[in-house]
Amino acid sequence: MNKIIDVVLENYGDIYPEIKEKSSFIKKIVEAEEKRFLETLDKGTEKLIDYIKSSNNNIIEGDFAFELYDTYGFPLDITKEIAEEYNFTVDENSFNEFMELQRKKARDAAGEKEYAKMNQAYKYIGDEIKTTKFTGYEKIIDESEILYIVKEDKIVDTATEGDAVVLITKNTPFYAEKGGQIGDTGIIKNKNFKFKVEDTKIINNEVIGHFGKVINGNITTGEKVELIVDGERRKAIRRNHTATHLLHKALREILGEHVKQSGSLVTDEKLRFDFTHYEGISNNTIKEIEKLVNEKILDNLKVITEIKTLEEAKNENVMALFEEKYGNEVRVVKISDFSSELCGGTHVSNTGEIGLFKIISETAVSAGVRRIEAITGIKSLEYLNEIEEKLNIISKHLDAAQEIVIPKILNLLEKINTQEKEIKRLQEKLTSQSIDVFNVKKIGETKIYTKIFEKVASDVLRNVTDIAENKIKSGIIILFNKNDKKVNFIVKVTKDLVDKYHAGNIARNIAKELGGGGGGRPDFAQAGGKIHQKSMILLTTLINLLTNKGMILRSVLLHY
Repeated sequence: MNKIIDVVLENYGDIYPEIKEKSSFIKKIVEAEEKRFLETLDKGTEKLIDYIKSSNNNIIEGDFAFELYDTYGFPLDITKEIAEEYNFTVDENSFNEFMELQRKKARDAAGEKEYAKMNQAYKYIGDEIKTTKFTGYEKIIDESEILYIVKEDKIVDTATEGDAVVLITKNTPFYAEKGGQIGDTGIIKNKNFKFKVEDTKIINNEVIGHFGKVINGNITTGEKVELIVDGERRKAIRRNHTATHLLHKALREILGEHVKQSGSLVTDEKLRFDFTHYEGISNNTIKEIEKLVNEKILDNLKVITEIKTLEEAKNENVMALFEEKYGNEVRVVKISDFSSELCGGTHVSNTGEIGLFKIISETAVSAGVRRIEAITGIKSLEYLNEIEEKLNIISKHLDAAQEIVIPKILNLLEKINTQEKEIKRLQEKLTSQSIDVFNVKKIGETKIYTKIFEKVASDVLRNVTDIAENKIKSGIIILFNKNDKKVNFIVKVTKDLVDKYHAGNIARNIAKELGGGGGGRPDFAQAGGKIHQKSMILLTTLINLLTNKGMILRSVLLHY
């Protein structure tokens, strides 16, 4: 599909020049999306075909169709198309019920019921005072007056010790959660009370609410108060926020101008930055990004803020998120001549305050969107100390100096790998020799060969199944493998019997008896379950034949 883009560029490139500028990025994103979808299609198709072959009727049940959709991203339309090829139908009513149940869970998880109706107290206050004056750019301690106290969804005049309430003041140094930066915490107090601010949020319009609990005393509307932001926490947030701007610019310089912010989270613990990019970033490139950011930190660049008109900011090519709504006046945060972005958050005065910048993870969020998590300041020191401590422990256990720990580990891994291969070889030899001693049962003219092993490698068990098939020529082979509190097993139906018996159905029904699951092809299947009690022994007597589309076997468990 990405080849179609050339036609779009040819016809619309002059009208929409941005698609020409980003044509390479667009092609890679489309290609990545198509590849991901085809992989999903392959996995879903394979699972669906297995289901159809093992089905006893011509209906795709709604729960299975929904599992394909929810777990594998397999569209219902494609499920229906494949089903029709095999003369199957899909129980769409049941599918829709599962879909609605999932939507309800999502709504409940998001607290939709709470968001659906605005707290009427917040609405009234927001409409009345419109905005709270924020003084936190200049100070972290300020004085103000309590305008409103909100308890649950009611405006009250007083609050007493232990009450969870929201305080609204005339002005505040507390930053309210916005633009990815979390809200401040701290203390509001006077001689009559002490209130712990646990979070700060916008409640309506631009009105800031201080969420928390009365630690002691009584609060009354109209009181003069002192507002004290947790200074150390604010410093950590500022470090991470400015580091986010440095990271954004570094990504654009190293990965390309196609990089754009797609979301962020700035806390006192770490920073998280989502951005547009079509592929994972190599370790070497991550090191390059880290190095550039740390170089700018060591340069101790000045961080300045300016209030400009939106038009002025656009003319200066200041970075902005096009999804955001901006007023006529905007706040521009500049890091010397390296970075310039529209931002309402709090920042350090110079980059040297940030300390060490360290990327701790780089992952995919969705096709074309990557995520970097990083730490700064004291958190970076704690991170390095933790790594050093782990290295010291490894060094001690290996009885090796730190500089030779890696070669020694690699040497040990090589030895372990060799020994594991030898163990598998011996295990395979021993299990192969024991297959002559089968527990053999006959059901009609069909022989059922069963045997129980303990703690055998899964690939060894598969090899033993093949050896057993060569020996017995005709029959059903069921090999159990007990491992601690679990049991896995393989069912093999020889080719001459696949018209009568289905290995996948046999495995699935045995697994049900064991509290597990599994399945597979008509000739070969794998499954597993639990050993429910310490004294339980799996008895390999197979009974209860059912006839529908082929024979289905079930197992019986014997306790003693």
